[in-house]
Amino acid sequence: MAGSFLPPRLIADGYVNQYFQTSHNLYPVLEKASFIGRYEHFWGGLPTEGQGFELWIAVLYMVMALGHQCSTIDPDPSVRTRALECTDGEMCFLMARSTFADVPFRGGDLSAATSMFLGFIWLYNQQRFHESYAILGAAARVGYAIGLHRQPSQLENPKVATMKTLWWCLFIYETELATFSGRPCAIQPREVDVEPFPLDTSPTDLQYIETMRQFSHMTWDAYEKVYSLSYRHMTIGDRIDELRKHDGVFVSWYDSWLHESSWSREPYGLILRLRYLNIRILLHRAFLNLTILRTKKGRDSRQELISAAASCVKMALSFVTITTESIHISSSGIIQAALFHVIGYLWNATMTLLLYAKNRSIHAVLSEKGVQYQEVVARIELAIEFFATHQDGSSTAQTAARKITLLVGKLQDSQRGSQSLSPETSTFMAAPGLESPDQPLEFLSELNDPGFIFSDNSFPTIFGLSPSPIFTRGENTEILRTDWPAQDDAPPFYEAFG
Repeated sequence: MAGSFLPPRLIADGYVNQYFQTSHNLYPVLEKASFIGRYEHFWGGLPTEGQGFELWIAVLYMVMALGHQCSTIDPDPSVRTRALECTDGEMCFLMARSTFADVPFRGGDLSAATSMFLGFIWLYNQQRFHESYAILGAAARVGYAIGLHRQPSQLENPKVATMKTLWWCLFIYETELATFSGRPCAIQPREVDVEPFPLDTSPTDLQYIETMRQFSHMTWDAYEKVYSLSYRHMTIGDRIDELRKHDGVFVSWYDSWLHESSWSREPYGLILRLRYLNIRILLHRAFLNLTILRTKKGRDSRQELISAAASCVKMALSFVTITTESIHISSSGIIQAALFHVIGYLWNATMTLLLYAKNRSIHAVLSEKGVQYQEVVARIELAIEFFATHQDGSSTAQTAARKITLLVGKLQDSQRGSQSLSPETSTFMAAPGLESPDQPLEFLSELNDPGFIFSDNSFPTIFGLSPSPIFTRGENTEILRTDWPAQDDAPPFYEAFG
C-alpha cells in the first residue's frame, strides 16, 4: 500500500542514489548496506521492519524526499529539470510525517528518531525554521527515550556507530538551531556520556561530525552565557565581557583546527569555515547594532565597541567572498548538499552588509577600522548574483534575490535623493517599484516587547530568525569594559582563508 505513493522504481532509485551521494555525506545517520538491503526487500514485497526499525518506511520516505530536494540543484540539467517539474519531495515528506502520529505515545525507535531527524533536515533546507525546530525537538526526545545519549556497550556492532552518529547529529543541529532562533535547547549538552569519534582514526565524515560537535558545544555555551533568559539581569558590560571571552575561544579553536586538520582545505573544511563565520557574524551583530543606535543618537562609541562592529562587517565581507568564489555544486556532493544551509548563511551575511550600508552615519566611524562603503556595495552585488544563480532550485534564494534587490534599490533611491551616491557606486540592480516594499532593515527603530525594557541603552541583536531583544536595563548598562588588549580589538579571522 505504502509503495503506491512512491514514484516508479527507476526514479526512486535515482533519488536514493542522489541521497547517498549528497546528504548522506553531511549526515551519515544510516548504515548504507542495511538500508539498501531493506530497500531491495521493499521492492520485492518482503518485510523491511524489525531490529529497531519498525518505522523503516518513514526512513525511506525521507531518503526519497532529500534525494529529490538535492536533485533540484543537481548540476545535470536533465536531473534538475525533472525534479523541479514534480512534487515528489513534498509528497514523500507528507507521507513520512503521517507515520509520526503515534510516535510520542509509543516511545519510538531508531527509525523514528532517524526519520524525524531527516525530516528536520528537509525542512531546515527550506528555511522553514519553526517547523524544523519543533520536529528536531521531538527527534531529540525520542533519542533520549531509546537511550541514544548513553554510551553503547557493543562497540563492534555497525548499528552502534550509526546510533552514535545520529545522536551527535541531533546534538549538533539542536544546539545550532536553538542558538540561531534564541529558543531553549531540547538537549542538555552536559547530560551525555556518548564518547566522541576519535579524530586520529575515524574516517573523514566522522571527523567532520566530531569537529562540528566541538564547535556546537562552544556555540551553545556562548549563547547560554550571553543571551539566555536566565542571565537577563546582567548588564551590557557583563554581556560584552562574556561574549568577548567566548569569541576568543572560537578564534583559538578555529586557528588550531585550520592548521592541524588534514581536510581543512577540502569540502568538509569549507562548510565548517562558513558555519564558523556565520555564527561569529551573528554573535558580533549585536555590537554593530549598538554602534548604529548610539551613532544615530549622536553619542560616541568606545573603541572596543567600534572594533567589534567593524569585525562584524569584515566577517560578512569575507563570507560573501568565500561563498561566491568557492561554492560550486558541480565540485562535490558535499557542497551540493550544503548549498541549502549556505544560502541561509549568505542571507545573514548580506543583511549584515545592508545594515551597514543603510546607516550612513556609521560609514565614517567604521572607515577608520578599514571598512569601505564601495567594497560593501560590491559584495552585496555578488551575493545577489549568487542568489539569482540558485533561485530555480531554492525558493529561499529566489526570495533573497528579490528582497535584497528591493532593499538596495530603495537604498539607492534614498542616497540619490541626498546626493550621496557617487556614479562609481551606482551599480545596483534596478528594483521594481512596489507600493509597500519589504523593510526588514527597519528593525532598529521602535523595537518593543512587553517582556523587556528598552531605551537607547538597550542592546538588541538579530540572532538568525528575527529581531531578538535580549538585554534589559541594569544599574550599569553604560559601563563598557575598556581594558581589552589592543591586539584583540579586531582579530584578523577574515584573513585566515587566504
